Amino acid sequence: MGLKIKPKRLRLSIRLTVVSVFVIATTLTAVIAISLQFYFSRTMAMDSALSRYQNAANSTGNFLKSIDASAFQATQMLANYPALTDVTGSPRAYCRSFPK
Repeated sequence: MGLKIKPKRLRLSIRLTVVSVFVIATTLTAVIAISLQFYFSRTMAMDSALSRYQNAANSTGNFLKSIDASAFQATQMLANYPALTDVTGSPRAYCRSFPK
């Protein structure tokens, strides 16, 4: 009863080994390159968007400050010349309210 089965050794040819190493190295290099490209592109896009939003916020703030200054000057003028707010008076009353 002695049927003995010899275990087969797995034999790889040199050609298969070289091709396998080449495919693995190429795939690994491509994955690393694509990952780095994605990371740095994302970082650059985030920095650019942040810079644009900051510029927009600064210009909006400056615009609002100029509107506030104009409103303040108009209020001061109306406070100094109350005849300007009198709509029932004649046009000559407006002229008399300004100093010569």
